[in-house]
Amino acid sequence: MFRTVRHWWGDGHGKTTARLFIFELFVVVAGVLIAQSLSAYFQQRSDFARMESERSRIRYELRTAHSGFQTWQAAGPCLDQRMTAIMAGAVFKPNDLRRPQLVIPPYAPPATDVLDLIAKHYGVEEKNRLNWIAQNLANTSTVVTSIITNWGRLTLIDPANGTVTAADRAEARLAAADIKAQLRAMEVLSRDGDKVLTEMNITARNQNEPAYGPTGNCGAIWKSGRLDPPFPTGRQSL
Repeated sequence: MFRTVRHWWGDGHGKTTARLFIFELFVVVAGVLIAQSLSAYFQQRSDFARMESERSRIRYELRTAHSGFQTWQAAGPCLDQRMTAIMAGAVFKPNDLRRPQLVIPPYAPPATDVLDLIAKHYGVEEKNRLNWIAQNLANTSTVVTSIITNWGRLTLIDPANGTVTAADRAEARLAAADIKAQLRAMEVLSRDGDKVLTEMNITARNQNEPAYGPTGNCGAIWKSGRLDPPFPTGRQSL
């Protein structure tokens, strides 16, 4: 067998076959590598398009969130004044303690892979800011929920709900103190959120829609039952 193979190689057939094999192997390997490269290229293009789409959505939602932060900065002192009056023992007319709708800035954080692509194309600082703002908005939602929960105890001293006792006033005073603490938290969250979004060049929606901007008019807040006028497309509030 060895002699047969040696003869086959020596008369030139073996060398021709080997060259043909090497050539075909090269073609196959090159084809696989090209296919893999094209697949990776189109996958990157797809991932980039998805990232850009998500980034546009994020920045749009953060415009509304920015407006929400500004609303809290303008209206928060009005709520705090009302809590101070409750703790001081003020007597209110029926329904004067009805809670206004509280703004909750809406935001759906992007997936981790999208954040990684944002960091790759727009810098790590933007990714870090988006992570920070997501935590800030999550804290905001928690604080608003706490305010709503405590506000229910204020109805104890609303004449519309019956005779008000000393025990009712004591309970309402404690509730007002808790709400004041949460309002202080909202003051910090909204101020810091406003600052970061400004640094990110994300314009608040109300800057282009002045008729729907925040109000610091306490009388208007208690009369309308809102911290600010509603946007045409609606606002997330409770």
